[in-house]
Amino acid sequence: MLNETPAPGLESLRQGQLISDAEFDEIYPRELREFSGRHWTPLRIARSAANFLAVTPETRVLDIGSGAGKFCLIGAITTPAGFFGVEQRKPLTDLATELARTHDVPRAHFINANMADLDWSAFQSFYFFNPFQEQLDPTARIDDTLPCSLHRAEYYLETVRTKLVAAPAGTRVASYHGIGLELPADFELHSREYRGSGHLDLWIKR
Repeated sequence: MLNETPAPGLESLRQGQLISDAEFDEIYPRELREFSGRHWTPLRIARSAANFLAVTPETRVLDIGSGAGKFCLIGAITTPAGFFGVEQRKPLTDLATELARTHDVPRAHFINANMADLDWSAFQSFYFFNPFQEQLDPTARIDDTLPCSLHRAEYYLETVRTKLVAAPAGTRVASYHGIGLELPADFELHSREYRGSGHLDLWIKR
């Protein structure tokens, strides 16, 4: 059950203050907090990636495999852009949508769908937190509700490649712990920094 009262951590974040992941994660039901360390983007990484991806207030950022919505919520709170998460697990999409409503984060939106079925042309920036690792590593799976296989991983990676090839110049990509593929050659690495437990890579399409 969600806590309907204002979250002190989120209010501090709105004021530009740094808070811990534990403070932010208090908005989640207790049974989901255990997944945060491995599956949800650390707050400081999310802020850095969101600031890079949110070029203007009109920018629409798509988080591939948004889980419980942590990256999108942080991005929508700390930048003026619109953040959209696509996630196949409906309970997580429903939870993220309810959290955005409960905590008054109107620029965070969540879509229950397979990212391969989504029209990426509606977005100008993309975020990846190694979203297909659970297809390859059984220990990385949140639950057993989605089919996982090497074949699916290859299909998803080829889908990402195809959609990024079709993206216009100026498209931005941020990845944490990688995507699982090399970006098309016309994506130029803006910066790469080892943060937390992995690399945060920032790219711009020429």
